[in-house]
Parts: sequence; structure tokens; C-alpha cells
Amino acid sequence: SGAGFRANTSVSILFNDRSVATAQSNSFGSLTATSFQVPELSRGSYDVYASDGVASSPDATFSIRPYLTVDTREGMVGDQIRLEGTGFDDNSDITIYWDDEILSRDVTTNSRGSFAISLNVPSGDTGSHTIKARDEALGVDTLSFTMRANITLEANSGVPGSTVGISGTGFGSNRNIDITYSGTSISTQPSNISTDSEGSFSATFTVPRVVAGNYTIRATDGLTSVTATFNI
Repeated sequence: SGAGFRANTSVSILFNDRSVATAQSNSFGSLTATSFQVPELSRGSYDVYASDGVASSPDATFSIRPYLTVDTREGMVGDQIRLEGTGFDDNSDITIYWDDEILSRDVTTNSRGSFAISLNVPSGDTGSHTIKARDEALGVDTLSFTMRANITLEANSGVPGSTVGISGTGFGSNRNIDITYSGTSISTQPSNISTDSEGSFSATFTVPRVVAGNYTIRATDGLTSVTATFNI
């Protein structure tokens, strides 16, 4: 918003000398509040001013900072996510971190300080994790990502007495895992299953001798439970 312009005149709003919006002054030369979209530029300070074609306002300073987005805020180990960043240093290598561990160094910003990259969710325990992007000039932005638990069966069907592999990811770290078959505990190898520091486990179970049909396999660490369907 502003004042002191020519009356009833079209006024250009300029960001770094580029027109980003047009406003209209009233009979007193004042501008009503006018919005504009911040253009795609690398991080730094830029001048914003308004011109009625004869006179221009003093510059106002606007600072662009790094900003990181992700196409989904939750998922499971192995899911593909897409990260996009704007307002970083231009033509700069970007380092992506997962909970302060380097996840990728395979992307560089363009001349406007933007980038996009697709990555697979790494191993991690259930709950909130931090994804961080940093440029060479130490421009940084972070966001949170929620890990969900998942189990995978080596086979989705089989016969009674057969052995089936089961693995899990995204559970609590260093927790005991209980495997049930339609609500009943079943024999597993190892007999005592526990997750590692990243919430993952692997084991096998013996298919019980029951009639043909679909049955629910459930894995739980006491706080988080996940199911899969197994067909006899």
C-alpha cells in the first residue's frame, strides 16, 4: 500500500525492477492494499517499489529465504517422495539430510535458486523425522516427515505347515514384536523378535494348520500395529 501518487492512475508494483502487480490510485493518490506473488529468485535482499509512470516510491527491502516443500508429509520406508526447494543460493550443490545423516548430494539449484529431486524414504523408526536441505552458502530449510510402520510377507499365500518370511519397517526402535495369526500367537523364528535401532525386523513364521481362507497377520510393538492378509 502507499500514497502520494498521481490521482486515479494505474501504478506498477516492481520487484527487483520486474513488474509483479498493478494497483490503482484513488482520487487522493493513495493505493488500496495490493498483493503480489514473490518471484522465483535465489536468496537475498531485493528492492520493491511502485511507479505511476512519472514518479516512483522509495525502495522497500524484501528478503527471500530458502523454502523446502515435500509432496507428502508421511509415508513408509521405501516410498518415493519429491522435494522441491526455492530461495536457495543460485547454481549451488544441495545436500539433503535425513535426521542429520546425509541422504543425497545429487541435485544443484538453477540460476534462480530452485531445485527438485525425487528420493526414497530411508530406514527409520516410527514417528517424526527431519528432512533438511542446505546449499553451499549455508542457506537451510527443514521440514518434518512422519514415518508409518509397514510389514511385508515373503508370500501372500501358502499351505499349512509351510514357512513364510515376514519383515517390518517403521516400528519403534529396539522394541519386542509380537506376531499373531487371526488373533492367535504363532510360532516364529527367532522366537523372540525385536526391532533394530531403525525400527526394522525380519523373521519367519510357520503357517498353522487351519482351513482354507484369508487370515489376518498382525505385527505389533505394543504401540504400533500393522496387518497383512495371508491366504491358505
